[in-house]
Formats: sequence, structure tokens, C-alpha cells
Amino acid sequence: MLIPTILTITINIISRPTITFVILCLALLILGLVVAIRARGTQRKIIVDDKYITYINLLSTRKLLISEIKGHRIGGGVVRLIPISQLEKPIIIEHIFDFDNSDEFVDWLWANFDDLKNTDQKGEEKALLENTSFGATKDAVLKNLAATKQSVSGYNYNGFVLSFICFILVAISYIASLTNTLNRYYTVFLLLFPLYGLYMIIKSKGLISISAIPGNSVRPSVFIGFVIPSILLFINSKRFDTVNDKPWIWVGILITTAVLLLFYSTLKRRVTAPNGGELLSFLFAASIFGFGAARQINYVYDTSPIVVYRAKVLGRGERMNRSLHYYITMSPWGPQKEVREIKVSWNTYLFCESNDSIQVYCKEGLLHTPWFVVVTKK
Repeated sequence: MLIPTILTITINIISRPTITFVILCLALLILGLVVAIRARGTQRKIIVDDKYITYINLLSTRKLLISEIKGHRIGGGVVRLIPISQLEKPIIIEHIFDFDNSDEFVDWLWANFDDLKNTDQKGEEKALLENTSFGATKDAVLKNLAATKQSVSGYNYNGFVLSFICFILVAISYIASLTNTLNRYYTVFLLLFPLYGLYMIIKSKGLISISAIPGNSVRPSVFIGFVIPSILLFINSKRFDTVNDKPWIWVGILITTAVLLLFYSTLKRRVTAPNGGELLSFLFAASIFGFGAARQINYVYDTSPIVVYRAKVLGRGERMNRSLHYYITMSPWGPQKEVREIKVSWNTYLFCESNDSIQVYCKEGLLHTPWFVVVTKK
């Protein structure tokens, strides 16, 4: 009984045009990946002779004199051969272990060239130990560094765990239609916790980083404790739709810029200049925090009265974008002067038919960006 039921459901799903299109796209994608992998395996080559290392792939051929190689950086299946001359570009070999005899090649690199990642870390550690602002002696600096790593570890752990606990509690309270007081406290936590991480960076005078790849540095990173609350802040802020995105976008840009300027003010105190990875990590984290904060503040701390409007469902549909999303098209209502398609939950979609009349609960928003919730009559 179970097998025929599963087969029936499967056939019904596959017979839907949207699902059929998605399956066809997936099949073509898988076929393209297989062809690309086969082509990469046959076209990519590493040739080592007495003078040169030559790397050949589908798009280019790179050649570097062995005597001109400064060293290597190896990690995550990627080999970077760094030339002595800054005018030369490094050779970057991805998926190194897809090659035949890759272990022998990597062992040869380790035996004949400097590990620049280790060299960079040693240079950074030396600069830290020689900086008297972190301690009068080397032992004092090492003790300070150990204590800093412990505090950063606690910050990251608490940020990860507490963020998800609060997120689950807010979701439960929202489903149960309880007061949004919990959501306000949760928002305060999500706003202050990343800023406390920024305060730790400033206070440390460069002993703490915000790199997304902390293993590349001897300094501990607050990236996890900063970015997890920022991401959850942004996700929580997407629960409601807004009539006009421009006001909160500008506020988001201002918040992001302020956070970036605070971070920039710490660079003058840094022992080592931040690398590109750390700057990109912080730009990503600050942007997520800034825009999430703007949206969340707009509706969580909005005390304006609810205004109820009526709109008409002009159509509905579903769309696959990594997962199945549901949409309805609404007629103009109140401050929304144009026909608009919005994403809705499965429950709302299920009870919305074309030509149905729906209610729109709208509030002005703290940042004067009206936000709304669609309510069905069924």
C-alpha cells in the first residue's frame, strides 16, 4: 500500500510543469558538471622540468622559473606558488589532489620551498612579541595573547549558541501569536553582540582579528560571534514585507558605513596590516549587520497603530529557487499604489485563491517605511 502511494505522489509531482522544468535543468547541470570534470581531468597538467614549473588548464598556460619561486601556500586542496618578483602573478592550482602523483608533487614543494603561510604567521608572531603595547616582556605578551584567545573563544561560542536559542524562542512566540516583547529583547541582543565584538577588536589594539579564516593568523578572530547574530538579525528582519525599501536601505548603508569607519579607526593601532581576506570578511559581516539592523529596528520598535486595508488576489504561483517558494499577486491598496507580487508562506498560499479578498495589516514603521502582513479570511 505504501509503495503505490509513493509512486502516485512522485508521478503527480513530476507531471507538474514547474517540477519537470527543474528536473530537466538539474539533469543538464549534472551532465555539464560531468563533462567539465572530464575535460578538466584531461586538459589540466603540471609539468616540472629542470628550469620551469608549467601549469596548463583549459583557459591558459602559466610558466614560472623554479629559481624565481619565493615559496608556496598550500591549504584546502589549493596550491599557490608565489614568485619572488611582485610583477609576476602567482600560479594557483586548484583541486591539486585530482592530479596523478599529486602527493609526490606536494611533498617536493614542501621539501624545496618555504611555507609562506607559516612564514607569515611567524613574522606576525614576532611583531606581536616585540610590541611593548601588548606587554613589557615576551612572556607577558604570550600571557596576554592566551587570555585574549580564551575570551574570544567564549565570545564566539556564546554568540553562536545564544543567537540560535533566541531565534527559536522568537519563532515559537511568533507562531503562538504571543507578545513581541521577546522579539524586542532578542533584537537588542542581536544588535549589541556584534558591536561588542567590534569593541573587543578596538580595545585589543590589533590583537584580535575578524578574519573568516582565523587559521591563517596567530591572532584570534571574532568572526563567528559577529557574523552569526548579524545573519540571524537579517533573516528575522525578512519576516515582513515593506511598501518602499528606499528608507531602510539608506539607513542600512549609514549603519554599515559607521561600523566600517569604527573598524578603520583601529587600523592605526594594528601591529600588522589586515589582509584582503580579513577586509572582505568584515565588509560582508558589516553589510549583513547594517541592513538587517535597519529592517529589524523599523518594525520591532514600531509603536504606530495598525491600519487594515483590503486587497484582491490577482493571481498566485510557485517558483523554485533552491527551494519551493510561494507567491501571490496583490491589487493596489493603501500606500501600495501598484500591483505587486509578494512571497508568502505555504499556509497563506493554501488559503488564497484568485479573486479572493484579503486583509492587509499595515503599520507606519519606526523609520517611516510602512510594513505589512497579509491575512486571509479563511
